[in-house]
Amino acid sequence: MTKEAKTDAVEPEARRLRRELFTDEMLDQLMAATGERGLSLTGEGGFLPEMIKAVLERGWRPS
Repeated sequence: MTKEAKTDAVEPEARRLRRELFTDEMLDQLMAATGERGLSLTGEGGFLPEMIKAVLERGWRPS
């Protein structure tokens, strides 16, 4: 199985889980809140790197 085929097989389930845990409305709120506070979503000091850091610090390991 190629890397692309493996990614395609996993992506739909990951997307479904994202929708279960983070609704579109929640994502809209997140984007509005970061904008209101003058934060970016990505890059140094961005919200997403901070979320990733928090997840990794909890000891999450991919299966």
